[in-house]
Amino acid sequence: AAAAAAEAEAAVEAERRREEALLQADRDKAAGKARELREGYDALRAGGGDVDGKKGVWKVDGTVAMAGSTVTLAYNRKNTCLSNLQLPAGAALTLRWGYNGWQSPVVVELRRKKSLDSDETEEWWAADLAVPAAAAAVNFVVNWEGHYDNNDRADYKLNVALPKGRSLASWVEGLEAELFEEIHSTRLAAEAEAKAREEERRRKRAEAREVVLAVERRKVRHVLY
Repeated sequence: AAAAAAEAEAAVEAERRREEALLQADRDKAAGKARELREGYDALRAGGGDVDGKKGVWKVDGTVAMAGSTVTLAYNRKNTCLSNLQLPAGAALTLRWGYNGWQSPVVVELRRKKSLDSDETEEWWAADLAVPAAAAAVNFVVNWEGHYDNNDRADYKLNVALPKGRSLASWVEGLEAELFEEIHSTRLAAEAEAKAREEERRRKRAEAREVVLAVERRKVRHVLY
């Protein structure tokens, strides 16, 4: 009994140390990401624009894009390589966007927004974007049915403003805690999923063994009776 208790206590201690090491690894990863963002901030924004990034082609409607905010990104098809396409009524352009060098890319629809047109030389399309809290810049391209506008292979870039009242240093410092929570929760979810898969595999193996044993038991009864 004493040996079993000691073994159980050792297992608990080993699990505590394992979790402590994983927590520290999560913190180190968050600190590394924050450091990369601080050191690479200018490079991530190089060549980008803000409210009216490429005049006459795209703009932010109504407000400056700020980290952690929602903005409306507008795109003027008439001033792009997609201008000659004949779009059917009700068509939507496709906006593919990510942030900080195409992290976490997503695809959304750009819908026609005639209220932004000032004359017949404009044809504005728009979509709302939830700008990530860690975004220094938003990268995007536009397409319709395989016809792409990627800004002559340079991609478009919308520079994102720091939250009001925050310096680069204070913004990154605040982000480190958010990055840790994201990294930590993602790891826990992955571990839970892996545990559930393993438990399902064990259940199926147990069921398979039970089927085999049941067959063997029937064979024995057949021989005896």
